[in-house]
Amino acid sequence: MKDYKKFILYSFLLFLIICSGKPTVLADSPLTTSTTSTTTSSLPTSTTTTTTSTTTTTSAPSSTTTTTTTTSSSSSNGITPTVTPSNGTTPTPTPTKKPVTPAPTSSSSEATATTSSSSSGSAGEHPCATDLFDSMSNSGNFQESVSSSTNDPYDCYLQSSNVKFTKSGTTNVARLTLDSAGCPTACLSHSYSCAEIQSQSSLNYGTYTFVAKVSPVKNVITKLYASTGGNSQYSDIYFQIYGNTTQVNYGYTYFGQKVNFFKDLTGVIISNTNTYSFDFSKTQLSFYFNGILLGKLDSSAYNGVVFPVPPLTYYTSITSNPQTKIAPSNLPTYSDIVSFNYTAGICTDSSEGGNNWNDENSLLYYFTSNCTNYRPIPIFNDSFNEGWNAGGNTLIKFINSSSSQSQYARIGTAFSFSLNSGAEYLLIQYNQTAIPIRQNKYLMFWINGGQLGNQNLVVYLTLGGKKIGSVNIGEYIHGSLVPQTWYKVIIPFAKISITPSTTTTFNGILITGASNEFYDLIYMDDLYFSNGTVCMEQSSEYPYYQFGQLLNGASDQYNTGNVNFKSVSKLFRGYPTIEYQLYNNYKAIVSLMNGTIDTSQYDLVRLNFFFLHDQSYNSPNPNVDSSEVANSFFVDLQICVTVQVVGNLPCVGLSPYLGGQIPNAIWVELLIPFSDLQVYPNALINSITFQTQIQDHQGVFFIGDISVGNYVPPYQVLDDGSNAFKLLSNIYLLLLILIISLLLFI
Repeated sequence: MKDYKKFILYSFLLFLIICSGKPTVLADSPLTTSTTSTTTSSLPTSTTTTTTSTTTTTSAPSSTTTTTTTTSSSSSNGITPTVTPSNGTTPTPTPTKKPVTPAPTSSSSEATATTSSSSSGSAGEHPCATDLFDSMSNSGNFQESVSSSTNDPYDCYLQSSNVKFTKSGTTNVARLTLDSAGCPTACLSHSYSCAEIQSQSSLNYGTYTFVAKVSPVKNVITKLYASTGGNSQYSDIYFQIYGNTTQVNYGYTYFGQKVNFFKDLTGVIISNTNTYSFDFSKTQLSFYFNGILLGKLDSSAYNGVVFPVPPLTYYTSITSNPQTKIAPSNLPTYSDIVSFNYTAGICTDSSEGGNNWNDENSLLYYFTSNCTNYRPIPIFNDSFNEGWNAGGNTLIKFINSSSSQSQYARIGTAFSFSLNSGAEYLLIQYNQTAIPIRQNKYLMFWINGGQLGNQNLVVYLTLGGKKIGSVNIGEYIHGSLVPQTWYKVIIPFAKISITPSTTTTFNGILITGASNEFYDLIYMDDLYFSNGTVCMEQSSEYPYYQFGQLLNGASDQYNTGNVNFKSVSKLFRGYPTIEYQLYNNYKAIVSLMNGTIDTSQYDLVRLNFFFLHDQSYNSPNPNVDSSEVANSFFVDLQICVTVQVVGNLPCVGLSPYLGGQIPNAIWVELLIPFSDLQVYPNALINSITFQTQIQDHQGVFFIGDISVGNYVPPYQVLDDGSNAFKLLSNIYLLLLILIISLLLFI
């Protein structure tokens, strides 16, 4: 009998280990944005408005709070005089009427995607994404949040049955209920059950509009918000409305740091159906109540204000105030969500004096569009990741520092394959469940044409061995592959034409020649899925050149030639820059002997640069057509890193890093992982050098900022209530205890 018990116990333990060990792969879903705004009503003719802002820093051991209180009276035309904060900060702008877009003329049973009403005909401008309208007619676009012992974010029990998609009169609503029935016994010891819904759409910059009738009950909180999700990395933009008050709270949270404002709207019936909206861009955030501006915030390098980074998902919830009780006679109570509209903002191809290069057709879009907290997912990094293998009908060799072709090793191990005719190909196959094509935004890898160079290569997506989509690598390397040069290739999945169009998954990546030519050996390294440049955590920033000064032990004593570290020929945010004339014998060297960078402590370097092309210079790459991307050029400019012990590491060309081009006459900000500079982990960097091998004068390269820092915390499956309930591994522990207890008493 004992042996029988042991057999059951060990079998169950093995089952738990297998279940708990399954990895979760997280990837960005494609952006779907959208919509139409709802007609709004004006405030009453006479109101008294009080604004208070509170900033709470949760990342530091001791939090700091600053409060600003202002009072003003609004006139009968609904325009409130300018408000001046008592602490002397920037005044709140004069409230203005926000233009609105007519609501949809016909109702839809689901969320409806439309062409953005904010489209502009101006050159270089385009909607950030697609518009969205939710009429709350059914639950198809939502997920209900559910509390558990391991995911219990509020002082009430999130219960899916507290969410009903119903009608209020003739209007569709999502009804969120707060009640005390069955509590605390069936509510994880909470006094109340509550509700939250999460949309399954991911949105970008634009206008977010909620129409809602919130609960009038005292101490009940209705929250309307858009969030990035996450736990320690949690960010959101929100409205928070307390029942039985005339107060509206609004603000944002950036990676755990909450900035809150509130306004008292005396004379306004908050529990009526009202419209709450915010306009959201990279540099501005404005909040509106029934079309009246509540407050406007600006984000810039000067004021240190940083907004959440898209994609965002919108949520609504009804919860209890944890500090007070609710009168039983007022329960159950509910908030009705009438509709949600998202209107995509306008993105521009470039920004005068800014750090944008936002044309999605530009190879630089990956680097300078919105950063993300999603980490790249490796396919090959020194070896092929689990489930991936390389095959085809070509010869594949792995190369490292001890190989005969060690010059192609980069960091760790790369691999080579030969294409001696148009019939040969490399096939990188995934032998597990097929991957959704739109699960990731980019396919990213490094490639080197070896001694021959100039290869014309095609990348295919395959499914079950059949080609379903293709793209020419040349579209993402302007010019050709210069021999013995590493290029970073970044291919947007959205640019790959899929045939048939109904195909949604793939399980292979095939690379072959575009013609029946001898291409010789080609080298590849660091093949990843990516969702964009990973953001830098602002609090981790450690500058070496900033505000026109060398900082933290950096020195310019080893420069050669015409390099000026105090140039005023081109200012960056009002400060001097490093001016480097691109000649062969000149080198701009930032020496760090007194401030060594330890790559075990930092992830990346941030570089802000401005290139001014010499019109008399012709590119050494004869296949580059600068007209392909307006006002951009192939420039021979290398970034070289020196580390302790090893010395000089292989240099990285800035043009090959950016797909063969450098934009002219515009500031560009890059976040460059140390691995992209061929710096290995746990290295100590002594210097960063900018140099060229070309004798002719190519132009002037200005540097406004060189800093190092860390990535923002990675995206995680939520357990803070901002997402629906996920079954966590702790339940396995409970089951284990139960089984052991049963076995002991058999």
